[in-house]
Amino acid sequence: MITRHLPKIFLDWSDRLDLYMRDKHGVSPKQKALEWQMDNFADERIEQSINEALQYGGDITMADKQHRPHKEKKKKKKPK
Repeated sequence: MITRHLPKIFLDWSDRLDLYMRDKHGVSPKQKALEWQMDNFADERIEQSINEALQYGGDITMADKQHRPHKEKKKKKKPK
């Protein structure tokens, strides 16, 4: 039963430690760890998206990229 609650206990403890360090020293260890992870272990999908955006000079928007032609709806004829 205790093993089921251990992850929650560790997350609560890490959150409390992070809040304490931020209040006392002005540094967030969780944020620093996430930034370090993102800098040193790049995600291939994110890198590809960044390189694609830089290739177009940053002028590409998501609306242009995801635009699909819409099908024209036929209007129903009213009976006479």
